[in-house]
Amino acid sequence: MSSGGSENQPNFQIVGQYIKDLSFENPSAPVGFTSSPDMDLGIDLQARSVGPEHYEVVLSMRIKANHEGKPVFVLELSYAALVRLTNIPEDATQPILLIQAPMLMFPFVRRIVADVVRDGGMPPLVVEPIDFMAHCWGFVSGVVLGVMAPAWARRHRLSERGQLALGLGALAAVIVSWGEAFAHSR
Repeated sequence: MSSGGSENQPNFQIVGQYIKDLSFENPSAPVGFTSSPDMDLGIDLQARSVGPEHYEVVLSMRIKANHEGKPVFVLELSYAALVRLTNIPEDATQPILLIQAPMLMFPFVRRIVADVVRDGGMPPLVVEPIDFMAHCWGFVSGVVLGVMAPAWARRHRLSERGQLALGLGALAAVIVSWGEAFAHSR
């Protein structure tokens, strides 16, 4: 028996989450442990259709730490979620895939980054929360962080292959607490 038409209700479900790719290079160990490096963070979001009602959303993060022009560490992570959308209007698909799904995925990405950097012999790197809604709406309107969107701004709609992409670029103020943690650990 039906539960009052619930089979026609919109539904957003994360079916599974997984590390798609992970790389950590620590070329300055143990020398790099005594300095507070400059950080560069890049984030990219991609979503693609993988079947009826199913999408893969990939949140990729690249963090490069340098001190006096020499690399301290490089971390690259692609974290993915398999998302199922049923009875979702077409105009709601993009916000769900580029805002809601990454918001749910981000705490896992943050923990992985902190653990990997800590396991590399340094203080845990705590990536500050990202407002995906503000970045997505700024992106869609052609403005990201107060500057004109770069060339990747043309890729924000679903392509013929069912792929969706949003590059957030380098976010300067995302990593706040790592430098403080590094200073207190020495």
